[in-house]
Amino acid sequence: MSAAFLSRKTSNEFGKRSSDAAAFQLFAVKGFFDQHSNFGGIREMTRTVAREISIQIGFSLADNPEDVREVLERFFDKDYFTTLAVENELFAEYPGKKQLDYIRTVVEGTSDRRDELDSYIEKYAKGWKLTRISRIALTILRTALFEVLYMDDVPDSVAINEAVELSKGYEEQETVSFINGILGSFMRTERGTELLPEREPDAENSDAFFSAEE
Repeated sequence: MSAAFLSRKTSNEFGKRSSDAAAFQLFAVKGFFDQHSNFGGIREMTRTVAREISIQIGFSLADNPEDVREVLERFFDKDYFTTLAVENELFAEYPGKKQLDYIRTVVEGTSDRRDELDSYIEKYAKGWKLTRISRIALTILRTALFEVLYMDDVPDSVAINEAVELSKGYEEQETVSFINGILGSFMRTERGTELLPEREPDAENSDAFFSAEE
């Protein structure tokens, strides 16, 4: 199956997909993530890796009519999952029960509550229609909002920081700031909270995080 790649953003769109991406098929996205994955080397499955896997699956499901639970069953078939590790080190470790439960919760939750999550994104996107936002940016935003709203075991600051950090691996700085701005506005307005996520040691762009000074 040939890979369907996302087009780079233009001056008028945040990574909007080209028209031929409408023919996207499940798991055809592997090539895109092979090129952009943040993780290198074989490592034990961490929550950060599990989060990126959930984002990859969510990305593949964005325009896919298949039942999300059936898709997850196929994706985590161990024979199939093993084949992914050959091409992308992100899949080097099969998730344990805790991380597998997390991935299922995020993927199913963002699918089931997509309309609600998208309404928040559109509300704080300052006039940007969802069709103008790239599929990967939407998936990252949906994941972060779902974690904040429905996953009590994930601190809000972690959900926001992880979304911003992951977006750096897939989008240019303009879109990273756009994602950050939506999440910051959501937290201030809907949660009445100002968060200053803990920065990674190698964080390069201070404007990739929102703070009380913004």
